Amino acid sequence: MPRSARSATTSPESFTTFGALLKFLRRRARLTQQKLAIAVGYSTAQVCRFEQDRWQPDQATVGALFIPALDLQDAPDYAARLMQLAAEPDARPRTVTVTRTLEEEVIETVEDLGALEDVPVAPAQSVTRKEDLAQLRRQLALHRCVTLVGMAGVGKSTLAAALAREYDRPAFWLTLTTGVTASADAVARQLALFLFAYGQERVEPILRERRDAPLSLAQKISLIGAGLQAQPALLCFDDAHLVANDDAVMQLLRHLTAATPAHVLFISREEVPLPNVAALRLDGLKFAAAQALMISLGADLDVALADRLWRKTAGSPMLIRLAIGQLRGNAAKFIAQLEKQPQVGSYLLDTMLRHLSTHAARLAALLAVFRQPIDLFDETLIELMQAIDGEFDQRRAVAELQRRHLIDQPHEAALHPLIHDHLYEALVSDLPRRKRLHRIAGQWSEEHGEIVEAAYHYFRAGRLKQAVDVVTDQGSWLFSRGQGAVAVALIEELLAHAQQRDPQPDLLRRLLTTRGDLLAFTVRAREGETSLKQAAVLAREADPKVRAEIAVALGRVLARRGQMNEALELFNASLAELPAEDVWLHARLMAFSISPLARLARVDDAERVSAEALALADQIAPLSPQLADELRCRIYYDLGLAKRVNRNREEVLDCWRRSLELAQRTQLHSLTNASLGNLGGMAFDRGEMVEALRLWEAATQGAQTIGDSHAASVFLSNIAMIYRLRDEPAAARAALDEAAALARQMGDSAWVASAENFKATLLLDEGKSAEALQLIEALAEQTLKYSDARLSANVLDKLAMAQLACGQIDAAYATLQQALDSPLVKNDIDYQRRFHVTLAVAHLMAGEFERAVELIDQPVPNLPARTLLERDLMRAVLLLLRGDVADAHTLARALAEQARAAGVLIVARRAERVLQYTSPPLLTEFPRLVWM
Repeated sequence: MPRSARSATTSPESFTTFGALLKFLRRRARLTQQKLAIAVGYSTAQVCRFEQDRWQPDQATVGALFIPALDLQDAPDYAARLMQLAAEPDARPRTVTVTRTLEEEVIETVEDLGALEDVPVAPAQSVTRKEDLAQLRRQLALHRCVTLVGMAGVGKSTLAAALAREYDRPAFWLTLTTGVTASADAVARQLALFLFAYGQERVEPILRERRDAPLSLAQKISLIGAGLQAQPALLCFDDAHLVANDDAVMQLLRHLTAATPAHVLFISREEVPLPNVAALRLDGLKFAAAQALMISLGADLDVALADRLWRKTAGSPMLIRLAIGQLRGNAAKFIAQLEKQPQVGSYLLDTMLRHLSTHAARLAALLAVFRQPIDLFDETLIELMQAIDGEFDQRRAVAELQRRHLIDQPHEAALHPLIHDHLYEALVSDLPRRKRLHRIAGQWSEEHGEIVEAAYHYFRAGRLKQAVDVVTDQGSWLFSRGQGAVAVALIEELLAHAQQRDPQPDLLRRLLTTRGDLLAFTVRAREGETSLKQAAVLAREADPKVRAEIAVALGRVLARRGQMNEALELFNASLAELPAEDVWLHARLMAFSISPLARLARVDDAERVSAEALALADQIAPLSPQLADELRCRIYYDLGLAKRVNRNREEVLDCWRRSLELAQRTQLHSLTNASLGNLGGMAFDRGEMVEALRLWEAATQGAQTIGDSHAASVFLSNIAMIYRLRDEPAAARAALDEAAALARQMGDSAWVASAENFKATLLLDEGKSAEALQLIEALAEQTLKYSDARLSANVLDKLAMAQLACGQIDAAYATLQQALDSPLVKNDIDYQRRFHVTLAVAHLMAGEFERAVELIDQPVPNLPARTLLERDLMRAVLLLLRGDVADAHTLARALAEQARAAGVLIVARRAERVLQYTSPPLLTEFPRLVWM
């Protein structure tokens, strides 16, 4: 009888239970219970229970397995009725006996069918990455599906496992392994085991799948999807990059991310090619965490070595573990050559570099030659590489390096430090190619104005003369851009090579001149002077232009050491023998003459030379606007110093503003920072605290950017001074501590002493007079070995203040007399005014009111705003001491209001203290009223 005829005899609605309809449809399809059980993945006994209505599968299982097995594609009415009955809960008995039996069966089945992978435990001696963990949790909450991506060994699995162990839903973990678990069948089976363990029996057919009756991938996906609809879960797939090219696995994972409510976390070295999956990049540990890991691993490294290892490994926990595990003997040498260690090299090769295509390997080798990030889409670079190293598919290579996370941004590409060094070391086996790559890098760097890098690469390419041509005569330019230290290191390497293998006098002279010019403004200034003198000897028979270049550099060294007249003599002698047509050198010699003239207080001469130098800059401008602006920048900066001698503030301000504008335009960073610092000082003198702080903070940031630690330390001390005046002692001490730390790093004992001197001021502010006196007495003895007159004067002033605060009036008089007799104070009106204020306090404490009043009321032009406030405070206290309480209060009220408006809160607080007195205080209280 045809099926259609049989079907017509019984309507689907006539069946009221799932079991009855199932039995009818099984017989209709000519299937035994055993054959149906095989087709749907259940046991014969279970099919028997289904037909007896003792149990039934869920609706999703019926749709995925039973309807195809019963051949109901051409009988939609029966299929619909079977699905309807499967959805009726009354058809599912839930007796205690059956439930217990089923639970026992599930446990037995899981044991027979395999085991689930546990979420990995935390490695021994690991560190907690709270911020990264919180960010990963936020990303999963926001996107539901996330790829945690990063290089091998960066800690992805450890972080993901930490999240999984504390997640608010059951966590599934599967490490994808080629040939073991990295297939669609293996992934589906593990997911089924997980769901089955949590009571989702609907996936049992996947676990009981038979070779002679396999389920399709679509059926498995449907069953797993249904299970995940009922069971909330976090699904973690480690090493997901291994299945990125497996279509079947990707189909399964795509369904999990798109059609289920499960939270899915992929741990991968590459982004997973699935839609609607967010990517979160994990980088290495921050230094504090990396250092904690090193300590937990038993490494006894000082901060400098720990920092070096951290930078070398980019904070990779795995690489740090490898390094610490192999650390023997000389730790510094081991870390410096870490890329040569066999275990490290093997790890890098196995996890990151193996199977790189030829194109990607060539591009990675070029990146290993460069010492800074580069733009891989730069047309010049591509042309140079193809011209010198042969044709290659650049876009394909870039894409592969990105996909493997060997680089991040192709427009600013750089390799991991250890990979960089490992690849460069590997080029030793092919020296001709390494030289070709250095030649590419040298030409690219030169075309992009990277002078030091160009010289470095030309030298490594075996082109010494080309390296010397690029880097020499550029000392001032390099120093002003913060490249002085690296340039000196390279020049010294070039010098050593030239002296040993190619001692050409011209090459040596040029290198010595540039070395001296670069060292002129560092703690190695005397070495620089020696180099310049050696260059001068080699230039005795040279052209006057050559000698003039050396004179420019040597004259700047002399001026730096305070030998102003000697510097001017050298500049003038060179000017006298230079041909008139050499406008550039004439202009440079004149420009560098301005500062010595200003420091000798020869203001008229400085202004005259400035005008002549500016005229020469105008002649240069049509040929080289950049060089002309660099000259003008220097001229206006030093002219501002000259005009400051006469306290011509508006003209000084105009000069420094012009210098700043030119410095920023020409990228003369050192002069940019210096100009910002000077403008901040002028704002400070005008009482514009907010503007002064803004300028000094900008100058500090600029100095730190180019590595000018000395300038940064100076600016930070100035910032501390502002915080002190704003009555913020904690902020002042923090800025001062940072300044002192920089000075200690530089080995600048004099500047450390200056910071300690300021610390004594803060102690006086806090009323710790005895502690301040102890500190400053030790400092006064220490500064005897310095020839810094200004530092000595500052220390003596603070010593006298501390002595007065401790009631040592006679000792203070002796200290003040010593200071007033010094040549600096005798010739500097600012220092005279400062010591006269301290001397006035001494007179008042000694009861010599008239002498004190005479000093306080002494007219001084152009006093800074804060000094005027401090002088009015002295006057208010003086009135109080005399018994003029009402007048003292009137002045103190006005002063407090004025000081608050100006932001000088420390003076406002002291003025308000005056208001608390209704009768004259004791003379011994005077220091507390004006200094504490």
